[in-house]
Amino acid sequence: LPPSIYPETQRELMSGILGLQLHGVLISDLLGDFEYEITAGTMELDDTNVADLFITDGSDRALGLLGFEPQSSAAVDGLDANMMHIVAGSLGWYTPLEGLRLALSFQSGRSRFFNYTTYRGVRQGELTAATLNTTTFYSQPWSAILSGEYLWQDLTISAEFWVQKITTHVVSEPPDPAVSMLPLVDIRSESRTKAGYGQLAYRFTDWLQGAVSYSVLRQTRYRAGEALPERDDGSDRRDALSLSLRVDPLPGFLVKFQAEFNEGVSGVRAHMNKQGIEESWQMYAARVGFYF
Repeated sequence: LPPSIYPETQRELMSGILGLQLHGVLISDLLGDFEYEITAGTMELDDTNVADLFITDGSDRALGLLGFEPQSSAAVDGLDANMMHIVAGSLGWYTPLEGLRLALSFQSGRSRFFNYTTYRGVRQGELTAATLNTTTFYSQPWSAILSGEYLWQDLTISAEFWVQKITTHVVSEPPDPAVSMLPLVDIRSESRTKAGYGQLAYRFTDWLQGAVSYSVLRQTRYRAGEALPERDDGSDRRDALSLSLRVDPLPGFLVKFQAEFNEGVSGVRAHMNKQGIEESWQMYAARVGFYF
């Protein structure tokens, strides 16, 4: 999967669901086979992972607007992350045309985050502590994905298009108005994302496969029903050309080499790149995996 659309740092958030699942297959000699899956339940969220991925970046951005320069990582206290509910479903169609598969999936949920964060840093030339407000953050995401894959001999052609809408409600109040740097906040906002990719993969031998893909992501934010301007730092867009080589030297063991050329920084964690990052950048990686 292209990391420009599916950041590796966020894949663990959807690793498991506590609930019920209905799965089945419908077979038709005329239309082909259909595979369906419906899931409903909740999810255990790793509080530390949620803080690292979402709260720290948002806090850094808010403090930057206040002219505050953090000198150390955030001290996140009293964090509680809960997935209140999640509903998901998918329908796969193995068409009568040999090697062609189409699929449609959706997901909807509601989550609640609570946090209390303190920074130490410099504001207006003086060393001080910034106590962020006690914040309750509600997120209601909805997404739909349309995908297709065609296999012909050793060639695999795949493409995917997805849309996502996330509605958020942030209620924040100072734990101690006398020392807090931020006022009472009650904000409702929305973000809409469209993304897609196309990929060609060719298996040269049983143990060697190469692939090239191109992906595009665009995000628009709304507040009070009006679209906000594009961000100057490129954090709401990303175009990526990816080249990869997969080696399977032994059964159940793989090595993957990847190079990615990017325009835009959507999905890049701001707090992990304090020095900033250029909108045009490259990523080179080597990965080792085991499966069974």
